[in-house]
Amino acid sequence: MKFIRHLSPKSLLKRLKKLLNTPRRRIIASGIILILFILTYFSLALASVSDSEIALETLKQSFEAEKICHENCYLERLKQEAIVIDDLNNNSNKTQKRLEKYWRDETLNSDFRIEIIKLLASLPNEKKIPEYLSLYLNSENGDKNIKSEIISRFNSRLEDKSDLATRQVQAINIATSSSEKIAALKVLAEIDEDSEISNYFSILTIDGDDELKIQALKNISNIKNKNLYFSVEQLENLASITQENNTSPRLRQNLVLLISDYCPLFPEQCLQILDSVYTDDSLDAISRTFSADMINNLTGRNYSLPSVSGDEWNNYYN
Repeated sequence: MKFIRHLSPKSLLKRLKKLLNTPRRRIIASGIILILFILTYFSLALASVSDSEIALETLKQSFEAEKICHENCYLERLKQEAIVIDDLNNNSNKTQKRLEKYWRDETLNSDFRIEIIKLLASLPNEKKIPEYLSLYLNSENGDKNIKSEIISRFNSRLEDKSDLATRQVQAINIATSSSEKIAALKVLAEIDEDSEISNYFSILTIDGDDELKIQALKNISNIKNKNLYFSVEQLENLASITQENNTSPRLRQNLVLLISDYCPLFPEQCLQILDSVYTDDSLDAISRTFSADMINNLTGRNYSLPSVSGDEWNNYYN
């Protein structure tokens, strides 16, 4: 080593040339240099990856690989989510950019896309909805369930919900399948636009499958300002559909439940309708049971409950 240290640069260069004077030695030296370069590159790359980015990638792989998430999976996801949320709350631009990069991947798993929405919603309330989520929400295309999740998580941060509601009504009108209409109705329910109640009632009067009508009933039940938007005319409309012969038991049961929402506002009319359902032996036992139970609770009467078979309850819950 002392000998090498006392060599002049010129002498050292001459010795290196002598050392690499064969093609085989030059190839070996080049290989060593390349390996050292690769190792250095990956060391620097790994050093620049944050715990939050690693947690995000772990979550992504979990959502891709585990369609059904059991206890261990669930606990592991919670652990990784906590890392990401902590980083987001510390205003990590790096993590936010990584989330946006994942979001813009068109092949991204839809479950992980919903997870991204959940993570972004953990940002403080003063933070606006990220622009790329807003663009997705206002696009003509896009998964209605994902849009519904965005609205649910960022409801208080949305700026123009009335325009968004109008687009969902248009989507219902032009949709060719019940599943598309139901998805748009779910988005409307998240927007909390009470003024759309007339559109919900119009769905009840047209031909369509029960699931579509039941979703419309759920939207009506979710109306926040019932004092302003509920009316006796609507109640009479519900009563008429309830007692139609071609109304299925499942739809009738949901109608009776909605009618009970009108009772605080219109108790006399409501009790008359429920009583007419209860006393009509031709109607299904569950609808009559719901009616009797509501009458008993509202008036203190003691109407006996019709007998409901196990199969009937199974059909109701399933």
